[in-house]
Amino acid sequence: MRVCKSSYRKNTQDHKLNLLALDLTNEIHYIAVRFFGKEYSLEFTENNRSKRNDWNKKIDEIYNKIPNFDLKKIDANIYAAGPGSYTGARLAYTFFSTLEYINNTPFYAVSNLEAMNIECPDAVPFFANNNKDFFFRINGEDKHTNDINEIQALRKKLIGFEHNKDLVDLVIPKNVVVRNILEKKNLKSGENYPNYIKELAYKKL
Repeated sequence: MRVCKSSYRKNTQDHKLNLLALDLTNEIHYIAVRFFGKEYSLEFTENNRSKRNDWNKKIDEIYNKIPNFDLKKIDANIYAAGPGSYTGARLAYTFFSTLEYINNTPFYAVSNLEAMNIECPDAVPFFANNNKDFFFRINGEDKHTNDINEIQALRKKLIGFEHNKDLVDLVIPKNVVVRNILEKKNLKSGENYPNYIKELAYKKL
């Protein structure tokens, strides 16, 4: 098993912008901040799920770690929209929606698969959270299938996270998603909803 050697380059974003990026789609929550030219990374590990989404803890940590930090000075917010924990993606969406209302700060969603592709542009990003749902990105489009053979038939190298190591060719660390969405270029307004690749099915009780 090899670890992907990134061809990722910085300077794709305007580094004069102050940006806050969130990835809440994993058990470990990742935050990346660019504030007046300096970049900061934070990780939050919490085994107790009921405490995992403690915003006060996250905000306090950001303010404590970054000198003179002020949410009002952030030019744009970006979050990892999935696939992964859709609860986490929705929480990030709600949080940034609130900041947009309070501070008039625009926010954007970036596909986790697209962020993974930035790390290894020539490979196919792959994500599976169970034995029935497989997500991948090919030709710039995120896709979902229930048949792993459909992906393997592409005959391309697959990249993914450690928990999918038996299904992929190259393993990349989970924190690359938040790092890469901080570098995402060509952000478009309005593209800020969670990344529901798979059609949602709700059952009435």
